[in-house]
Amino acid sequence: MAPLIALLVSFLFFRVLGLAGWTHHMDDWHTSLQGAVAAMFLLTATAHWGNKRKDLIRMVPAALPRADWRQTDTDFVHPNPIAIYFHSGCSLGRVDKSLQA
Repeated sequence: MAPLIALLVSFLFFRVLGLAGWTHHMDDWHTSLQGAVAAMFLLTATAHWGNKRKDLIRMVPAALPRADWRQTDTDFVHPNPIAIYFHSGCSLGRVDKSLQA
């Protein structure tokens, strides 16, 4: 439930920033939603580094060796969509017009 709340609240926050003219990057719903998804990913990534790390390690199936290492791998992989999302050519409203109908 917390990721959904973070998504909605941060979307409204970024949208208000854009509509108020405080930042030109968030002046439409698409880029505001990108920022909100990034905030949601950051929130969910905090579980990998916080007190819940031991719970996440216990959720790795016993058939897979070195559950702690597998969890550490996801610690580094989880934030990558955020960087890719904002580094890609589709970021910040720069969508290729030839791809649109």
